[in-house]
Amino acid sequence: MPCPHCTDHLPLSVRVARIETRCKYHPREGLVYGPAALVPNGLCRELFCAAYPEALAVLYNGRPRRLRPRQQGQAVSFARCPAPGGVRVAVRCRDKLPPPLRVAKELAEEACKVLFRPVDAHFRGVTIEVLEVGPACHKGYEPGRRFEFNVGDTRQLCPAGFAAIQPHVGRLAASGADQAPLTVHCPDWVGVTYEIRLDAPGATPP
Repeated sequence: MPCPHCTDHLPLSVRVARIETRCKYHPREGLVYGPAALVPNGLCRELFCAAYPEALAVLYNGRPRRLRPRQQGQAVSFARCPAPGGVRVAVRCRDKLPPPLRVAKELAEEACKVLFRPVDAHFRGVTIEVLEVGPACHKGYEPGRRFEFNVGDTRQLCPAGFAAIQPHVGRLAASGADQAPLTVHCPDWVGVTYEIRLDAPGATPP
């Protein structure tokens, strides 16, 4: 019996309906992301939704300081899926550059902000690792399995876009698959508008 908290069984698809400003995840309008491209490969949607705030926190892993390198903050956090007796995960950050290059890149980003050209060039990676699997989960996870948080792969939906969409999936399911697509805007003030539906047509490759 599938977990009642899980929405993975719903044939969800997401279409990039409108792009108001340049988006590093979605290069053009009209792209369609099927179920396999919504979250890191193999990860439950509900678990990813729960882990997303922690992933975002450790990704930026520090406190911005005007024209100075970041003060390093927390590099690991923890989350669990909404099912009692479900899955617990650790969300870990790692630097991709040696310290001198990391500091130089942070200073360059701060300089871009002064020039009113903000740059969001991630030089860290984030991994979601399964720690414990309870009896409520039927996904077959084992402790130690890892999933990579998407920090720029255009073949997957933007994680922030998914976090905005996921709370509305239940309402869409209750309305039936034959209703018109539901439109949802990403968290950015000027960003991307998505259309979500439950018929899951084939995805259009980026």
